[in-house]
Amino acid sequence: MRARFALLAVAALAVACPFDIEGDPREHAATEDQGAPDDSHGDKPPDPGEPPPDAPVPQEPVVSDACEPYLAQLTTLAREFVDALAADQIPGGVFGVAVGDCRFSYGIGADREGAPIDGATRFQMASVSKLFAALTANSLVEDGLLDKHAPVSSIVAVNDRAPYGDAFTLDQLLAHRAGYPDWFLSDDGSQLDRAPFFAAHANELLWAPPGEVFVYNNQGYTLAGHVLEIAGGASYAQLVQARVLDPLGLADTRLGSTLDATEPHSAAGASGTPSSFALYGSDDPFYRSEFYEPMGGVWSSAEDMVALGKAIIARDPRLLSSASIDDLTRSRGPSSGKGSDYAQGLMVFGDIWTHDGATGGFLTELTMVPSRGVVMAVMVAADWAFPYPFAYGAIDMLAPGLDYGTLPPTTPAAQWAGSYADDVILGRVVIAADGANLTLSFPDVQLGPGVPTTMTAELVGDDTYFGPFFDWGEGELVMQTGSDGTRYAASRNFVARAAP
Repeated sequence: MRARFALLAVAALAVACPFDIEGDPREHAATEDQGAPDDSHGDKPPDPGEPPPDAPVPQEPVVSDACEPYLAQLTTLAREFVDALAADQIPGGVFGVAVGDCRFSYGIGADREGAPIDGATRFQMASVSKLFAALTANSLVEDGLLDKHAPVSSIVAVNDRAPYGDAFTLDQLLAHRAGYPDWFLSDDGSQLDRAPFFAAHANELLWAPPGEVFVYNNQGYTLAGHVLEIAGGASYAQLVQARVLDPLGLADTRLGSTLDATEPHSAAGASGTPSSFALYGSDDPFYRSEFYEPMGGVWSSAEDMVALGKAIIARDPRLLSSASIDDLTRSRGPSSGKGSDYAQGLMVFGDIWTHDGATGGFLTELTMVPSRGVVMAVMVAADWAFPYPFAYGAIDMLAPGLDYGTLPPTTPAAQWAGSYADDVILGRVVIAADGANLTLSFPDVQLGPGVPTTMTAELVGDDTYFGPFFDWGEGELVMQTGSDGTRYAASRNFVARAAP
């Protein structure tokens, strides 16, 4: 597999720019392979494209009149954003914030055509796109066109239970708790249209009992998009357009399958290393495919993403009812460590609703603090570094004293030791404790000469471990306990259950 995977448009007149921000010229940047991909399907050689500009230039910020009380903070944030991108040699990016009625966006660098990046420049949003799928699903539910709690097989011809007894639902699929596979052994990556893809894989076995295990699942969101278009009687892109983009006037946002690759004002994302990289843009076939669309195929701007965040926290009835927003943001259980839970298309922890995205050439994040009326979107046109310290510091500056929730205690590694079984892919999995870390061996696996069948997964906290999976790349392993006390070793590569 390969690694591929906003502000309201300011209605008020922009005030004269009060900023004096100088950015240092920077070398053009590129990205490293991120290991286990956030959004992946198939294999494709990179297109070298044209390099990003050698010296990204900070642009004039867009500031609404209501920002006067926040000018000092916003000036600081703009300077810190310049420094953060310079430190990691990121060729371009943008951030947008909303605080109350204040709207602010600030871009650095140039888009694909060489125009300045600003709050209206489209970026590939990667997994932040899942929020659009969840919003569309809940809109169909409100209109009586869809039952999120019905077996998915009542809508689409797909295995939603075998080898287990209970069927999974769309509600579970949107929460990454359906047990559905994130990839199929029989998939060669060539089919990028949803209907024929799922018709060809209608009888694939589930990885885990529905509702028992959290496994972050891109392919599950593609299935969710297919469910929505059947229930809604229109293509997935048409449904998102009619139910999310048009009601809120998100004029910059496009879906991959409807994106005009010649339309200007889209960023090109650098993927590789600062000295050797490829560019991915809106003409990339995978980014424009039906398969990628529900899991990551949205292209959007900082202005549109912050406008969407504001509509969600304001419970804007043009989007969804207040009750539906409550259900959208309700925790369905812990996610992959780090103290966060997953709702539908959003991670929730403490006072924060958020989702990030990572794909070839782009890293993105949308964060909402509903109790403070704060929204922030950050997008960069490179995939080797994301300015997390800047993003977290900005939220702390604009909404001080937040409750980030409490990290649950980590289970001693020795309690996870034992014999497990993956009945779909790997067979036996033997887990042993190695201090605070885990060692996994796979006695039934034969992947060829030189490919290790033992791995060490290092503890990163909250029963989450990180390590290499054969020659597939590095990724998370999340140890979990089901409702009946069964222990699970869950990753995006496999799920194994402890032997009785």
